Amino acid sequence: AERVVCLDEKTGKKVWEHVERVYHSDVVSSRLGWTPLTADPATGRIYANTTAGNLICLDKDGKLVWQRQLTEEFGRFTGYGGRVGAPLFDSGLVVIGIINSSWGDHARGGNRFYAFDGATGQVTWIADTGVPPKSTYQSNPVVAVIGGQRLLITGTGDGHLSAYKVRTGELAWSYLFSGGHVSPSPVVDGNLVYGAHGEENPGGGVIGDCTKGAAQAES
Repeated sequence: AERVVCLDEKTGKKVWEHVERVYHSDVVSSRLGWTPLTADPATGRIYANTTAGNLICLDKDGKLVWQRQLTEEFGRFTGYGGRVGAPLFDSGLVVIGIINSSWGDHARGGNRFYAFDGATGQVTWIADTGVPPKSTYQSNPVVAVIGGQRLLITGTGDGHLSAYKVRTGELAWSYLFSGGHVSPSPVVDGNLVYGAHGEENPGGGVIGDCTKGAAQAES
């Protein structure tokens, strides 16, 4: 199982814990616990992405508020390596990127982003990179205001650095710079975004690369 644990900041004493069972996953036991938590500081709610694919919302006392089963509901998969991304809370939304293959318009395997209402867990928007994924990935997104737009910026499983408008899911720009997945999280400084990867490069050469570019670039 996995646990979300609350400790007293002064003494380290356990205040509460929430236990999540591990199922629906071929991630081995030594790979559990990959993703950091995110939270809403205004309400104290905590959000976690578990190995089994439960996206959960806990209140400040550790009680379950809502959950969505990303594997059963949205066709999320992880793979043996256990690379899964963390949720991010911003603008009242919990946004998470997953590799999935579902049904209808989402039957094709893809790297998609789902935004859930932070209070209710209802889906607010869905975004698709539009490019078939190469692998699972583990880039945790960041949020930055650039050019007056509030953007969620992240690496993806299809080799891109991509930016989406947080409130709507609209793609602002995307930049291909890896022949594989992009797992490192980006860093933003002003209107510059720095990214890195450890895979093959689209143009060949040595494995791995780092790059920076103006974040207002066209998609």
